[in-house]
Amino acid sequence: PAHALIIDELLNQNEQRKHIARVHYKIYRDLGYTLKHHTLESIHA
Repeated sequence: PAHALIIDELLNQNEQRKHIARVHYKIYRDLGYTLKHHTLESIHA
């Protein structure tokens, strides 16, 4: 049935969005940690 395909498509898009959000979160978290680390090093230098 067509509506089942539409639901599958929506779920698929939702999964992709969650995956992208997780990847971005990890990148931003790592970036934030790196920036904080560099800032501390430059203060103590």
